[in-house]
Amino acid sequence: MHGKQHMYESIVNTEYNSFQQPKKDQCSRCESFKNLNENKWEHKEVFDIHQREKELSRNGKELDIHMASENNIQVVCFDLQAMLPVPYGDVCLFYYKRRLLCYNFIVYNTVKKQGLLLLA
Repeated sequence: MHGKQHMYESIVNTEYNSFQQPKKDQCSRCESFKNLNENKWEHKEVFDIHQREKELSRNGKELDIHMASENNIQVVCFDLQAMLPVPYGDVCLFYYKRRLLCYNFIVYNTVKKQGLLLLA
């Protein structure tokens, strides 16, 4: 059985409004600094600059969204989720079947607060 794209979107947008907060990808620079045991102070200045740049980037995104909503412009973000193996299950027979990888490409309109899921 094959569903239509609009059916997936409708179900996700109307019936699943209690998703958990997704895990954020961790920045390698932040993780490296966090895991330093010795001489952390030697890398502190570079880390602080990185943190300021990250904050500026977030502020720029918020400003873009605000300006777009006032000027009838769309701002979209996108993400390619991790590959999901299909079929999925606890039955050992699934392990020996040919595995497919499902890619979910998410596009989110930040002004209209609408998401679009593209299955590939």
